Amino acid sequence: MIKPAEGHIREDVFAAYLDKSLPAAARAPIDQHLAECPVCRDELVSLVKLAQSIAGARRRLRLGGAVAAIAAVLLIAVVLPRQPSPSSEGADARLRETPSIAPRRIVAVSPNDSAVVRVDSLRFVWHRESSDAGYRLIVNDDAGSVAWTVDTADTAVALPDSVRLRSDRVYFWYVDAIGREGTTRATGLRQFRVVP
Repeated sequence: MIKPAEGHIREDVFAAYLDKSLPAAARAPIDQHLAECPVCRDELVSLVKLAQSIAGARRRLRLGGAVAAIAAVLLIAVVLPRQPSPSSEGADARLRETPSIAPRRIVAVSPNDSAVVRVDSLRFVWHRESSDAGYRLIVNDDAGSVAWTVDTADTAVALPDSVRLRSDRVYFWYVDAIGREGTTRATGLRQFRVVP
């Protein structure tokens, strides 16, 4: 373990000592020698500093490599113009035509959200979705029960006399539009109260 001619620790032993791969029984004489030999202590300090500088250089190299890779990706994404491939252009066109990509709302006109209306003049109005759309109007009470529903091709529906809405309740309404091609849209939920 010690260099025979000089009485100092061999390089391979220093390496094993620094790697902590020496068994405890073999470390004890090395520790004793380092306590007594300033030459080997200086050598150990030099080897530790060298190992730390190599480790630091590796970390900087890895970090520098990662930064360079990110910069290259950003450069490619920003600088190079994007050219769609023929197959992706067709896929993009199909996605634009997909019903789930289309806007989800149709415009409700009346009654306004949180409106207070007379029951004998209650009329539900919304904008037309398309010329071939069918509509379902749903009116729920504040307990979640369906108070009235109707299917229609029109965009305005008056509440029939047979439907009784109570003035002490809040009601919610919305319209679902269903197009011939299978698209669906909705007005979103609106609320109103009635007065006699």
